[in-house]
Amino acid sequence: MRWNFYLLNACLIAAAAFCFYFVYRRFFELFGLKKGSWGSRALSGAAGLASGLMIWPVYGFGAVAALCLLAACGITMLLHLLLYRSRWGKSRCWYVLSHSYLPGLVLVGMMLGYGYYNMHHIIEKDYTVYSSKLEAGQSLRILAITDLHLGVNMDAARLKEICDEAEKQVLDLVVLGGDIFDESTSRAEMERAAAVLGGINSTYGTFYVFGNHDPNLYRQDPSYTSGELRDTLLNNGIMVLEDEVMVVGADLAVIGRKDAGRMDRTEIGELAAQAENDRFILLLDHQPVGLEANAAAGIDLQVSGHTHGGQMWPTGPVMEFFGVNEMNYGIRKINNLQVIVSSGIAGWGYPLKTGAPCEYIIIDVMGTSS
Repeated sequence: MRWNFYLLNACLIAAAAFCFYFVYRRFFELFGLKKGSWGSRALSGAAGLASGLMIWPVYGFGAVAALCLLAACGITMLLHLLLYRSRWGKSRCWYVLSHSYLPGLVLVGMMLGYGYYNMHHIIEKDYTVYSSKLEAGQSLRILAITDLHLGVNMDAARLKEICDEAEKQVLDLVVLGGDIFDESTSRAEMERAAAVLGGINSTYGTFYVFGNHDPNLYRQDPSYTSGELRDTLLNNGIMVLEDEVMVVGADLAVIGRKDAGRMDRTEIGELAAQAENDRFILLLDHQPVGLEANAAAGIDLQVSGHTHGGQMWPTGPVMEFFGVNEMNYGIRKINNLQVIVSSGIAGWGYPLKTGAPCEYIIIDVMGTSS
């Protein structure tokens, strides 16, 4: 698996360097270097390789910057193809603009500016679902937070401000859908945030499932272990569910799953049987997977995250189209199952997000039984 990862990185770097070579070859024409000259080839090759190496690692900000630069160049070349036969396209002004890739750089710069704003602009997203397992007039109000990746767009102090605002909704239940923390979160900040999240007032308390980043498996010297995180959450009154079922009151059961990356997950049918089908069954699963199986098992509502809504458009739609994610963002009904996938209250790796809003979710479950 590790060799596959490095091979993928090497292929992406080579492809990017190849593209950048032609970008720089055109750019250096502004300075009198002809495309076929030795100087143009040498400079373009060196600059292309250096820019291609920005791709490493593929999940870092350098990769985003490199891809944005290539996008800017691609946009400029598309404009050039549309304009080059026109009078404007043959002008000296357009020659300078197109060879410097300035039009594309401006557009991509505007997109990145929006991405930074969007990452730091947290909204409330509201959903209403209906269930015959609750009496008419009976309701549950759920606060769901996923994919905070603490430190990317806020610290524990900012998190408290958001939680205080959400708490005004008079909550019955709080669910934390994974990746609240990741490998870049310090232990001190993790402990402060756990205290904030554990302090949210609700009728039935706060439930937590681990995401793929929470256990700190992606670094060799983690600030804390998965066990230490679990203990910290429990000490702050947060119930951690790992393929476990918690019956809450007479009408609600909460199933919390281990992350889909784990090989030792319990079958959903076995967990649903423990919940008893006459109760409203809420499933917390970090990744939106196994949706058809969850519907067949009698789950009423699934809350997931993980996708970040794609984070940088058009990643989300592309991933969903190729089946990498069964669902990217929003709400979907599958038989009697309602699935809600949050884009997360933040993102991962860098403070940019253009694919979807940063959000926390308020879900109202309304009873319809007479």
